[in-house]
Amino acid sequence: MVVKIIFNRNSTYRKGNSDIVHSITEGFPAAAVSRLVEYLNIRQNEMLKLLHITSATFSRRRKDGKLESVESDRVYRYTRLAALATDMFHGDGEAARHWLKSPAYAFKGETPLEHAQTEYGAREVENLIGRIRHGIPS
Repeated sequence: MVVKIIFNRNSTYRKGNSDIVHSITEGFPAAAVSRLVEYLNIRQNEMLKLLHITSATFSRRRKDGKLESVESDRVYRYTRLAALATDMFHGDGEAARHWLKSPAYAFKGETPLEHAQTEYGAREVENLIGRIRHGIPS
C-alpha cells in the first residue's frame, strides 16, 4: 500500500527496504505529495504544513519533479502511518482517515497526523496503533 500511494504503482509491486531507503535518499517524485493528499482526503496546504514544506518550495519541487530526501522521508512517514491505520481498520481507508484526523486522548487532543510531525511522534502513533490492534487500553 505504501508503494502504491508514493509511486502510483499496483499494490502487488513490492520494493525491498534498501530500495525504499535509496528512493528516499534520491527523492520521491513530487507527485507523491499529491497522492498522499488524495489518499488522506486532506487539503494540500494542511499536508504541506505537516510536512514542513512551504507552498513556494512545493511549487519548485513540482517543477523539478522531485522532493529532497528529508521531504521524502516525511512523506514516507505519513504514508507508512496511513497504511498502518488502514490495516488496523481491516482495509477500511475511510475509517483510517477519520481516525488519523480525529483528536486523540493519548496525544492530549492532537490528531495522530499532527502528532506525527516528528519521527518520535510518528513512533508514538505506531505504538498506539499496535496497542489498539492488540486490545490494550490506550
